[in-house]
Amino acid sequence: MYLVTHLCTFASHREAKAKVHDFGTTALGFLGAYYEDHIQPVTDSYIGWASDVKSSMWEKLQTSIESYTPFKTAADQPESN
Repeated sequence: MYLVTHLCTFASHREAKAKVHDFGTTALGFLGAYYEDHIQPVTDSYIGWASDVKSSMWEKLQTSIESYTPFKTAADQPESN
């Protein structure tokens, strides 16, 4: 009797586990579609903006560093004819 009860419980446990797994798969699919439709388009524009700002700031920093000469004297200047 115990074995039959245990097998029935195991079978119902397996079915419950399958239902939870199916629900999780469905929920994950829904969340993935929602992300692609609603969140990703917004975040992509912000990511692009941040990348552009970073590039622009990096270019300005490089230009400033290249033109920075604190110890340049008149003797270091090339002669112009």
